[in-house]
Amino acid sequence: MTALRDKFIQLKTEMNGIILERNEEVNGLMLALLSRKHVFIVGPAGTSKSLMMRLLANQIDGAVYWEHQFSKYTEPDHVFGPPSVKALQEDSWRRVTKGRLPECHIGLADEIFKGNKSIRDAMLKIMNERMFDNDGAPQKCPLEVLMAASNEISSDENDQAFYDRFLMRYKVGYLSEDSNFMTMLKGPKKLEDFSKRLTVRLTLDEIHAAQVEASLVNMPDAVLEGMTQIRRMLTGQGIQGSDRRYNESIEVVKAKAWLQGRSEALVDDLGVLCHMLWIDPQHKALVQGAVLSVANPLLKKAEEQHDAMQIAMANLAKLPTDTPADKKSRASEATFTLSKINDALKTLLDIFAQGEKAAMDMSAVQHYIAVGRTMQERIVKDELGLTREYLGLK
Repeated sequence: MTALRDKFIQLKTEMNGIILERNEEVNGLMLALLSRKHVFIVGPAGTSKSLMMRLLANQIDGAVYWEHQFSKYTEPDHVFGPPSVKALQEDSWRRVTKGRLPECHIGLADEIFKGNKSIRDAMLKIMNERMFDNDGAPQKCPLEVLMAASNEISSDENDQAFYDRFLMRYKVGYLSEDSNFMTMLKGPKKLEDFSKRLTVRLTLDEIHAAQVEASLVNMPDAVLEGMTQIRRMLTGQGIQGSDRRYNESIEVVKAKAWLQGRSEALVDDLGVLCHMLWIDPQHKALVQGAVLSVANPLLKKAEEQHDAMQIAMANLAKLPTDTPADKKSRASEATFTLSKINDALKTLLDIFAQGEKAAMDMSAVQHYIAVGRTMQERIVKDELGLTREYLGLK
């Protein structure tokens, strides 16, 4: 169990080192793979949505990968395969599914809502039951994970059934950190060059073995009661998730516990519900607040500190530097902002220590601490013109 889990953790770590500011999404893909759930990512073009899936698929030996960018010109043949000429001669409409969605293990449906709704409806059975009706003959589909990427969410109520099948949902934007932007500019540009930096390879047999192990994780009543409390809170705020969504989320919670090296889930593992219970991205913060208030109050507090640091830095960046008076005013504000960052970091370090003692997942807090230290360095060097030694950094 340990060696297998370590491979998943190492692959996740390596991918996070390549795809910047996408820790949650990469972690979500790993959990989706372990629980055989589907992922929806919304965000503007050029935000590494497709790259994540291509890299993951590329590291799985024996996996058939299918990808299609949907448009108004997308035909059923592009998704399910063209009709067999031989079958047509026999008055049959059997499709040749090789290389298409019915025969893939990992799939990417890019700009999914730009295609025909009838095609999305026809995809449901493959997503739900892993079966494809090929001219009346049920065909078993090996699909492990389907990721849909889009720069928008359909407002058509008739698309809600399809949208609901994507249990895990993420909203992404462009890189926010200057240092990460610089790293991107200096880094690889082609998929094969990204892949060279990944050392871990998985087999389909290893994935199936991990799925079995994860499914055996115990869900104690305390965790189920926590989920019930979250549901009650969100319902009271007008956010009503389907019973199916809550029920299916259990497999993801188990996968998170397994990835943490436990055979029993903790209330802390319910934090993954942050990415499963929102419908409209505008409700994401509301859902996150409700979930973390039950699953991990320490992480909720850490999120608040992270947000405060981001706001402080954004306010500083708005100040002009055109005149000597502007520069003096900005330097004064930079000193004040540095004090805010220092206080936030002190709180984050305390939160991290408490979480570690309680055996909670503190990976997000670690990330916030790293972000805060980068902000410290930026203010000291770029705004105040001091050296790293000012912060006691080597």
